[in-house]
Amino acid sequence: MKRFGSKGKPPVLGDIEALMPRNGAETACTALLALNAGVSEELFFRLLLPLLLIGLFENATLSFGVAAVVFGLVHIYQGHAGVIATTILGLVFSVLYLWTQNPWIAAAAHVFLDLFGLVIRPTLLRMVK
Repeated sequence: MKRFGSKGKPPVLGDIEALMPRNGAETACTALLALNAGVSEELFFRLLLPLLLIGLFENATLSFGVAAVVFGLVHIYQGHAGVIATTILGLVFSVLYLWTQNPWIAAAAHVFLDLFGLVIRPTLLRMVK
């Protein structure tokens, strides 16, 4: 009895197969990738890019919205579903940042999400196989 899709893999949103670790050494590298992506992407897409766009559009809401769309588009390698999902997440991270007024909270949420999807979940699934 198969637990997942036709290939026996867990369902994911977007094409992230190339990012998924296959062993312990890759898991450590993927954890560093998740940490780097969460911090650097949040600093860029929630702080720098909206600030630059506010100077262009003179509208904070539009600027954060455009930054979220750009955030989604840079994840085009994940396919259409990945772009849509990361655009929505970009909006969620923007709201979290604006609500808390703390970019590190948004970065921590981003890191946690990446660690869960790319490190914790695959590691647990490898353990139960």
